[in-house]
Amino acid sequence: MAKKKETVSQKAKKGFSNNKKLLIISTVLSATIIFSVVIYHVFWRFPEVEFPLRAVIIDQVGADPPSSTEEMRRFNETATLLLRNAGFEVFYYGSEKVKVSLYSELAKNNYGIIILRTHSALRIEETLVDFFTSEEFREGVYSNELNSGLLTIGNYSWIPNKSFFAVTPKFFEKLEGVFPGSIVIAMGCSSLKTGYGEMADAFIKKGAKVYIGWTDSVSITHSDNSTLRFLQYFLAYDKTVNEAINMCNQFKDPEWSSTKLTYRLKEEKIAGYRLSDFVANAILSFQPFSRWKKLLAKVLLVL
Repeated sequence: MAKKKETVSQKAKKGFSNNKKLLIISTVLSATIIFSVVIYHVFWRFPEVEFPLRAVIIDQVGADPPSSTEEMRRFNETATLLLRNAGFEVFYYGSEKVKVSLYSELAKNNYGIIILRTHSALRIEETLVDFFTSEEFREGVYSNELNSGLLTIGNYSWIPNKSFFAVTPKFFEKLEGVFPGSIVIAMGCSSLKTGYGEMADAFIKKGAKVYIGWTDSVSITHSDNSTLRFLQYFLAYDKTVNEAINMCNQFKDPEWSSTKLTYRLKEEKIAGYRLSDFVANAILSFQPFSRWKKLLAKVLLVL
């Protein structure tokens, strides 16, 4: 009888031990789910966080020539899919919405990746690159901004007798807000031509870590394809910034064979960053979670 009682007691203890383990596991899982919800709704959207998982596509080019409705749709659907698969919340602004006011809000909205499918142009007899808006020039509008060098007037060679407002490097320097460790992809012609680095510098000074652009003129088809390749290499294939750019440059533009993608960095070491490095550094930079930040970074990197 004593042995039977002892056996029952041991089984009871084992049962209690197993129940205790299940309770601990359930508690940990519940805490993980709650913490994940908090992270999604607070952490990635918090203004102090570097490189939040929010991306924006500003499609000033749209479907207008030299693009097309098919090209526009293909680019935006593919880019959105790549970004969402990597965990980004994606915002899209079509050509009709790309006005001065949209650019004015760009540094306030906490974007980790900024894709500017935007025409750009070199300033005559100056070393400046400007980005077009879709807002047609009107006399007496934005007079102060034009006089102070925040805006200028741009023209397309293929659209005679029409002018558009364009934003300058100084415009971005003076914006309210910051680019929180962002990656900026400027898809327009000569957006990072040698000797024309003011636009790249303006974004870097406002907090961006990477500014990617073209060394010279580029066709819209090649710019679309190269941007999609970069997103695929960097987001899906886990390549570094430098590796992804070099892989993109293996493909030549049939119309402008010497044009290449290049980049400007906040720090040289960022050339070797992968997506996981941007995310880990974002976590380490978030002061309110200072007690947990190292542990959380390790957990995310393991996952």
